[in-house]
Amino acid sequence: MKARILLAVLVFVGATAFAPVPFVKEKKKPELKGADAIQGLWLVKSRERAAGGVLKGLPGTQYVRIEGTTWTFMRDDGMGGRQPGVSYEIKLDTTKSPAWLDLDRPNFGAGKAGGKAFGKGFAGGPYMVGLVEVSGDTLRFVYALRGERPAGMKPTALREYLYTMERVKKP
Repeated sequence: MKARILLAVLVFVGATAFAPVPFVKEKKKPELKGADAIQGLWLVKSRERAAGGVLKGLPGTQYVRIEGTTWTFMRDDGMGGRQPGVSYEIKLDTTKSPAWLDLDRPNFGAGKAGGKAFGKGFAGGPYMVGLVEVSGDTLRFVYALRGERPAGMKPTALREYLYTMERVKKP
């Protein structure tokens, strides 16, 4: 009887001694959905116009901070900080694919026109109308200034532009 138990233990140990250790899967970060996907600080990598022309901006590094429903352009102050610039109100529709993203400054240009007109050829409504998509740590925002929403994620018409941004990770 003891011999059988000993034999069974030896067979079990021999069979499992060289078995692979189970692989522990690394927990994957949950993918951000909807408005959560665009929240945070973004480094502007490029800004293009139709026909692939790269637009040169002001000197220095440009950022975008998105908090809740506020989009704020920011610049590197040269001393390790970021200076806020113009802010816009975000209107996001994630039921569309790609999502619709509009940036507006409700009190901008109100003057005599009461915010309804912004000079010849400019109708009231959002300042920038566009489409946004986030893939990993890259955000792409294609938009038109006071015009029709772009048809796709590439600027094709006059006054259409594409921002490509990279998420700034917390240290």
